[in-house]
Amino acid sequence: GYIPYNDWECNSTKCFNLQTKAEEAEDAEKFFSYETMCGNDFVEGSDFKWTSKMHTFSMDWHLYCGREAIFSLLNGAIGLGSLIGLLLSTGLFDRIGRKKGGIVGSV
Repeated sequence: GYIPYNDWECNSTKCFNLQTKAEEAEDAEKFFSYETMCGNDFVEGSDFKWTSKMHTFSMDWHLYCGREAIFSLLNGAIGLGSLIGLLLSTGLFDRIGRKKGGIVGSV
């Protein structure tokens, strides 16, 4: 999922202090970045909040700052579950028919 590392704003004193230091060092453009958010262990809700108009699965489930691989793992598990379900359902459909199998499968 897409993670907008530059679409967030500070919520905590810790974050505001770092932002002030960045502005004093004339590095304000680089403040809202992956390095700032993840390098300082900011926590969404207490240290910062997203300002992006689009919220993604990765943002809602906190799959950012080194946890992006979990998203890929979840996608793989869903794909594997779908494949297993497809293989098992074909045998079920052969035994009880498409109509009844479709009803059972939709429950």
